[in-house]
Amino acid sequence: VAEVRDRVIATVRPVIALAVEADVGAHAAAKLLDDRDAALAAAALGSILGGAVGNLTDRIVFQGEVIDFLEVHLTSSYTWPTFNVADIWICVGAIVLSLVFWREDVARATSEGEGASEEAEASDGVGA
Repeated sequence: VAEVRDRVIATVRPVIALAVEADVGAHAAAKLLDDRDAALAAAALGSILGGAVGNLTDRIVFQGEVIDFLEVHLTSSYTWPTFNVADIWICVGAIVLSLVFWREDVARATSEGEGASEEAEASDGVGA
């Protein structure tokens, strides 16, 4: 019974931490990004921070250990390394945040490219 209780606590804790940390992520993202990507980045940062807080809490509560309890058998001979819900939040948040930054870089490069071509057209028109 205690093991089941510990697993439930380990599962729910990162979700609660995610909700608390999302506000911090929202403020950081709003300063870093345009408004269109700020909400997505805030959710990503919140999930990373929530997962980190969940794992940190495990380390504090369980004397330096993180409880990993999800096990995926990909084939009959290979099992993916065991993980927990906090690890999922961290990975998903990192992937989403990477995509947001990539999208921001593409948008910035596109706008710089358009600006350079407009300047070239303007200078061609002036010199002619």
